Amino acid sequence: MRNNSYLNMTYQAFVVTSIIAYVVLFIHHQDSFNLYNMVNVVTFISFALVIHNALDRREEYYSHWRVCLTTLGYTALLVGLYWYLSCQYTGNTFIFDESDPRAYERYSLVMSDMNFTEALDYISGIWEYEDWGAPMSMALLMKVVPSKLFVNVCHLIINTISAYFLFDIGKSVMSKKYAYIGTLAYTISSYNIFFIGSLRKETIMMFWVILAFFCYYRYLRTRNVAYMPGTVLAMTVIMFFRPAVTLMMGASFLTVLLFGSRQGVRRLIFSVLVIAGAFVGYALIWGIKLRYIGEGGLEDSYMISHTSTFQKGVAAAGALVGPFPTMLMNPNLLSKVPLQGVGVLFKYLLFVPYWIGFYYCLKSRNRYVLPIYSFVVTETLALAIMMELEIRKYMPHLPFAILAAFWCLSLMDRREYPKSQGLLHQRWLEWTFYCSVAVVIVTTLMWNVLRYNPGNTLF
Repeated sequence: MRNNSYLNMTYQAFVVTSIIAYVVLFIHHQDSFNLYNMVNVVTFISFALVIHNALDRREEYYSHWRVCLTTLGYTALLVGLYWYLSCQYTGNTFIFDESDPRAYERYSLVMSDMNFTEALDYISGIWEYEDWGAPMSMALLMKVVPSKLFVNVCHLIINTISAYFLFDIGKSVMSKKYAYIGTLAYTISSYNIFFIGSLRKETIMMFWVILAFFCYYRYLRTRNVAYMPGTVLAMTVIMFFRPAVTLMMGASFLTVLLFGSRQGVRRLIFSVLVIAGAFVGYALIWGIKLRYIGEGGLEDSYMISHTSTFQKGVAAAGALVGPFPTMLMNPNLLSKVPLQGVGVLFKYLLFVPYWIGFYYCLKSRNRYVLPIYSFVVTETLALAIMMELEIRKYMPHLPFAILAAFWCLSLMDRREYPKSQGLLHQRWLEWTFYCSVAVVIVTTLMWNVLRYNPGNTLF
């Protein structure tokens, strides 16, 4: 262990866990040898090779242009592979998820022939304001070329720009090596590629989420207020994708600015903004509650009242440490979920460094990492309370949870954690790491055995 880094050990754990999971599951489910699951294996091998290629390089290797080219090239190839797979099973390229993407494509084509006012009137009669973001964005792209393929190409480019911003954010808190690999762990993940290829709204939404953090971190580094309008603009746009995300981001940014300022005037201004934001947030949350839950309490919602205790526990645990990876597709139940499993498994293996990093962040009061943790923990707790298992609900915080975990891995490898703290001494870290890998292997196998069985009623 002493001659190996925690980063390398995490990668090795990912490879070993994946191989064990695939071997055991293929043996246990001999009917699982099909094209879908072979594509999953190809996804694992290619992802592992890209990450391995970046592990032991000189510092100058890790650059903005390289992370962008790697992201663009890899995602383009995998999107093409996923399209081929989808065509073989469903005859279209929506990657096993046609409901929302088909609606976005249909309405965007209609709005592409309208001016802005007409398009706004049209879309407001179909969806609530928090669903306007995707069709309006796609309509703008289709004004250039009215083609789904063109929009997908734009999504590839948008994800590449997001990689540039995310890498820049990572460099603010850790070395370029860890920022580079942490960025790729999100941008070329199987779940992110699924959203890029399927024409869902998450790719565009995540561009604005990452842009908001990018501008905010540029402000923290340079104290140039010219970056703040970018943050405000991005958060405003996110309101038309998922309003709750805007609230959590605003609360995170204002809290850090409030407690990081030593000037009384700034504290007063930020205090007023926090109070005003609380009122606005309460109104928005109440509106979301009425739409998705109703007049009653949370326990009266369909999702909660029709969920077993086991399901509630799984959902809460998944929000705090997961989500849990589904590695194989049941041939009797065609689903998009297993196609996302490789990236989800890599994220799952990071839950221990993520939570250890949270402890260290609080201990050191690191003002550069605190905005990330404040946002991620807030959304994580919200998902745990709402008992959400869909990966799309996790998307807003996933890249930042990965960056936070890599920040902690960088500290552990440089042994820059507080050695005086009994909780974080070296031997404890080693045993915690090994135990976490064992937990991931066991729970991944259990989860997949239960998910694969078409007769189970637990999920």
